Amino acid sequence: MNTRNLLVSVLILICVLLSACLPAATATPIVPTAVLATTVPATEAPEEFALAGDPIPEKFLNVDYLTGDGKQLAAIRLLLPSDPICQELNAQGNCFTILLPNKPTDPGARGPAALVDGLIALKFQLCPFCGPGEIGGIEYFESQEDDGVLTGVKCETNTGAECNDDVGTTWQPATQQSNSPVIIEYMIPSIAAHAGGIKVGPDGALWFVETTTQQIGRISVDGTVTEFPLPDGGIAEGQGFIAVGPDGALWFNMDDANQLGRITSSGEITHVDLPEGVSPIRELVTAPDGALWVTSRGMNAIIKLTPDGTIAAQYALPNDRSNATGMIVGPDKALWFVEGGANQIGRITTDGELVEYPIPDEESFPLRLTVGPDNAVWFTMFGVNKIGRIDSDGNITSFDAPDMGPVGITAGADGALWFTGFASTEIGRMTTDGVLTKLAVPTYASVPYHIIAGPDGSLWFTEQEGNLIGQIQLSTP
Repeated sequence: MNTRNLLVSVLILICVLLSACLPAATATPIVPTAVLATTVPATEAPEEFALAGDPIPEKFLNVDYLTGDGKQLAAIRLLLPSDPICQELNAQGNCFTILLPNKPTDPGARGPAALVDGLIALKFQLCPFCGPGEIGGIEYFESQEDDGVLTGVKCETNTGAECNDDVGTTWQPATQQSNSPVIIEYMIPSIAAHAGGIKVGPDGALWFVETTTQQIGRISVDGTVTEFPLPDGGIAEGQGFIAVGPDGALWFNMDDANQLGRITSSGEITHVDLPEGVSPIRELVTAPDGALWVTSRGMNAIIKLTPDGTIAAQYALPNDRSNATGMIVGPDKALWFVEGGANQIGRITTDGELVEYPIPDEESFPLRLTVGPDNAVWFTMFGVNKIGRIDSDGNITSFDAPDMGPVGITAGADGALWFTGFASTEIGRMTTDGVLTKLAVPTYASVPYHIIAGPDGSLWFTEQEGNLIGQIQLSTP
């Protein structure tokens, strides 16, 4: 494919592969919102991607141009040199990004931009769907004004002699999108609740564990918080985790009492006793076999439980200091978990077949996992400030999340990975090619902890020290 057809082909391919739209979210903020902060490059841009030319006039910048002969397939946005995306690319001047209407926060194809011989030139530096020979290709556009409205057409060459819409895409102006996610925070009524795990309940609300106040919390997507006190306590400080069980109720660990708690969506609370030594538990998961499975620190094992708390199956981990923590159902229907003490990722089938994969980064202290939009398993590495990815063959790669101390992680409706910066009071957003954007949490030192994608398209997270539940709206109403 030659460079003059690159843009159109890339856009059409992106739009075919990625078509889900973000649902709108509504809520009333009680704390000021935050917008996107610093963008951090996954890799340093090579110098050969510099583009010589003049600065692009300001009237062309930060305006979205539709591409695709007027159809809203995507939009090109030209950016100031100070924009985080330009800095990420080391563009040494203006840059551009291609925005998809259904993924407005995800900078797709991007690279430096400049005014060359009176034409706007775009040089493709990062392009998820381009072939190796197409990286570095340059597209040229002639800027035009129609009754004061900025438009443009793609040119066949940089001479301007063949600037017509027969050889490419016509630009048309698009309405500037409000594409920065915002954070809304909701106060937990009880003081110093120290909220831990959070999951989506069967009723479409978010349920979380209040570890200090010994309560289970529920927050609806409109921000209404309800609390359900435990009659006799039993939750360990800072270590409460929750999951929807096989029976449709919510189950949570009560390590101080060596019990599992159970709460229905109507608020009815019961508990079951566990065999001696099972606690502490660090994750609960309903597996494809219809049973509740847990990571047992006490027995250094992955355990399958019956509804009355009896052990149905117990699979000891080979390393006696495995410290299994987070666990999920993977894309292959097996259970994937992290071993913080052994610095490994584990995979176990429901019939007990175990495989372990060493993490290349030493003392990475992995904590939580999620299934990514690419059907790989992604996980946080608190000890080395990284996000890891493991594919079905056990190949592990990692991407930097500087100074964040990542803990919780989930996949968002925008096709990116979102995680909590426990150490930095930030939320991280990472594309599947490793580009990181940081989002500042409004409340200082609130310690964002666990995070989950909600049924409303937002991300929801607990703020352990801020005594708050945070909501990230990916698109503003």
